[in-house]
Amino acid sequence: MFIRCAGLVKGYGEGVRRVDVLKGLNLMAGRGEMLAVVGSSGVGKSTLLNLLALLDRPESGSYEFCGKDVLELDDDGADGFRRSRIGFVFQNHRLLPEFTACENVAMPLRIRGEQAAVARGRAESVLEELGMAERSTHRPFELSGGEQQRVAVARALINEPTMLLADEPTGNLDARNSQRLMDLLCAARERRGLTVVLASHNERLVQRCDRVLRLEDGVLREQEAGQDVTVGSASPAVKY
Repeated sequence: MFIRCAGLVKGYGEGVRRVDVLKGLNLMAGRGEMLAVVGSSGVGKSTLLNLLALLDRPESGSYEFCGKDVLELDDDGADGFRRSRIGFVFQNHRLLPEFTACENVAMPLRIRGEQAAVARGRAESVLEELGMAERSTHRPFELSGGEQQRVAVARALINEPTMLLADEPTGNLDARNSQRLMDLLCAARERRGLTVVLASHNERLVQRCDRVLRLEDGVLREQEAGQDVTVGSASPAVKY
């Protein structure tokens, strides 16, 4: 298994205000698999992705990545793990408005200490791969919503990750741009051998994944082949 999580427990608050989000969750994924995580708003999809990226830690349970217990990593080790192994695409592109598309994509390499010319060359290459070469000098406000998300995907791929996490990546896009973004994610997965974990309310996109996992009552249940996918509602009041 490329990813193996067992018994993940995570909640927020204390006492009567505590909310139990993950309740002994198990997850396994092979290298190159594309998994969809579906469920009602606020059920814990974002929490799960944050745990997989080591942006947060579970209260109990285990998480093995390529056979290594990554929960043993200290903060510096977790930061290095994210930079070298994980690409993350959010619903909101989170691009820096004062920088061009190329500069935004190159930013992870610059933070890692790569020379400017090398980082720029890598960024231009990834943007070209995603059909954004002609927009590389434009700032986010000069790009459409779909183009901004494609830049965000390029930024997620710049460090050559082995796992891509996507949290409602098409939530702010229309149907046409949602389909186009999913085409790019699928193509990137095929070219790079990425393991992809996608949280989405978009039923059409979910059906293109290898497996669909429903997060409900704090645990994951696999959707049976041929079973209708009901992905749940969007726009949560509180997003976990």
